[in-house]
Amino acid sequence: APAAPGPTPRRGPAVVMRDFPRFQTLNSAGIFFRDGSETRFLLDLLFSRVNWDGFADFDQSAFDHSVLEFVDLWSNLAWGKPLLSHNCLWQQVATLDSKNHLAEYYDCWHNLMDRSLGGKFGQRPDGGPLALLDPRKMDIDFVVGPRPIEDAPLIWHLAGQDKFHLDPDGVSVMELFLRKEWGLEDDPPSGPG
Repeated sequence: APAAPGPTPRRGPAVVMRDFPRFQTLNSAGIFFRDGSETRFLLDLLFSRVNWDGFADFDQSAFDHSVLEFVDLWSNLAWGKPLLSHNCLWQQVATLDSKNHLAEYYDCWHNLMDRSLGGKFGQRPDGGPLALLDPRKMDIDFVVGPRPIEDAPLIWHLAGQDKFHLDPDGVSVMELFLRKEWGLEDDPPSGPG
């Protein structure tokens, strides 16, 4: 029997990012790009959507949907699967009452990624222009929290507004966290901000 149609052999993915289980929302902080037409296409998608009105999380929402469209288009070209990413978009954009349906959007996003990439979180096969790394094996976008230093990720990510808060001495939350985790509490602080 002839081989199933598929992508042409390549030297690896054009885009690498952290994979996300269904109980987590997406995050665009730890993305790695290899120069090439696939990367430029994804960035063109993203930059054309970043100022769309109605997105709940602005650039994050634009990123989420651009990645979904990117994988959906690849799946269509490589495997002949029908384009379905438009079915998720309406859930992400605010309706007339200014409400978004983000829980439904994330469910749609995960369903389409599972279908397009040929596997669920932790079971995705290699191949294609996007690699989603299982954070249990190598975490490249760990949002700082209760994770112990003994289980350190490859790349830390201090997310949210807390990183801008200062203690009474003017030292940032990020510096305080790193001092504690890296055993540097006795070193002099860097000063305000």
